[in-house]
Amino acid sequence: MQLDVAGHGGLSITKKGAALTDGGIEFHYRRDGRPVKGKRPRDQKSQSPADADLEPSEEALLLALKELRRRLASARGVPAYVVFPDKALIDMARKQPRDEAGFATVHGVGAAKLRDFAQPFLACIADFRDDAR
Repeated sequence: MQLDVAGHGGLSITKKGAALTDGGIEFHYRRDGRPVKGKRPRDQKSQSPADADLEPSEEALLLALKELRRRLASARGVPAYVVFPDKALIDMARKQPRDEAGFATVHGVGAAKLRDFAQPFLACIADFRDDAR
């Protein structure tokens, strides 16, 4: 393929490309037998160290926080990580802040997220704490 400048930046098939599609020439390639360093398939990712050491009660709170994040993201029409990444939710589950000052110390919470999300997440944490008693 080549860039067709006269055709407003479109692509056009070259003679060699046309011969390949017509079967006039063969396409040969070498299969890469070694994996690329630093890349792992998604299914082989290990559990992140950040959530590996949560207490069972903190893990249950983390699930509740993830559900709240999912609902808020859905209502806003954005991916869940835009509301908060997992690292922030794990930090919330560990710290279990009781007020906005405590919530402001959570990883990833700035002024905008403090304003937009403090109340629903603090309420979720408080409800969870009350249910645990």
